[in-house]
Amino acid sequence: MASETLTPNPGTMMRAVVQAGFGDDGTYEVQSVPKPGLKDGEVLVQVKAVSINKGDWHSRVGEPGMVKMAVDVKAKPIPGHDYAGVVVEVGPGVEGVEAGDEVFGMCDRGAFAEFVAARETDVTLTLTLTLTLTLTPIPTLTLTRRS
Repeated sequence: MASETLTPNPGTMMRAVVQAGFGDDGTYEVQSVPKPGLKDGEVLVQVKAVSINKGDWHSRVGEPGMVKMAVDVKAKPIPGHDYAGVVVEVGPGVEGVEAGDEVFGMCDRGAFAEFVAARETDVTLTLTLTLTLTLTPIPTLTLTRRS
């Protein structure tokens, strides 16, 4: 994928990395996709940073073979697990997070985008965005260390 300068995409669309299949070259492409909607208990986070970890690599290349059975790139085409950013919208039933809060967290897939919808219970408040950007890789790294 060629390097390009991405400008904010206002409205109901956003830019995201989309995975078309498994492999090395040509499996990721930046596309304009609908911004995620919010369900009860979810927040919309404007992504400021992501980390790329071993799980993202496995999801991209489809190795080991069981990854191809576990990762449905058609149902969830946007890769990425760890993110940091700012809450821009809260869904119904959210009580502990507000718009403007700086957070980091982990999602099943979907972090390699301008926005990610996340369950309130899957985001962690942080003191400053600078600290958040430093902590972005922590969710998966912590789980990896345990296994």
